[in-house]
Amino acid sequence: MFQLKPVLRPLTIAFFLTAGFQVSSQNPSSILFQCDTSDQPVICAALADALREKSPNLALMHVEATAPFAAPTKGQVTIRYLEKTRDDARLSGHLVWQDQTGQQTQGPVLEFTVMDRNLETANLAPYAHALIKASDLPL
Repeated sequence: MFQLKPVLRPLTIAFFLTAGFQVSSQNPSSILFQCDTSDQPVICAALADALREKSPNLALMHVEATAPFAAPTKGQVTIRYLEKTRDDARLSGHLVWQDQTGQQTQGPVLEFTVMDRNLETANLAPYAHALIKASDLPL
């Protein structure tokens, strides 16, 4: 087994403890989700469900998207859905998020099209999951 010299042992332990605290301090404990439920109730609900499934241990708070982009507090990440296009058979949009450092990041625009019927609530769950996965959110 690998043996550390007595002088290096405390330094190695301090390094691992410091690295562990830095990583854990960046992990959010809650999500502030901004989505326009009056204009986009179905996709907002699908995204909220997908966020809960991805991070069941995080508290999810919903705020209307009409409010200014909320600056996250310590341990929080703010996520907003921005719709690009929508009609009876097509939907496209992306997520924008801001972590506790204040840096805003924009995810990719994903488009979802249904050819044989109109978009319905049941159709949007796969789109919501794909949007969250493609965005690589800091969760």
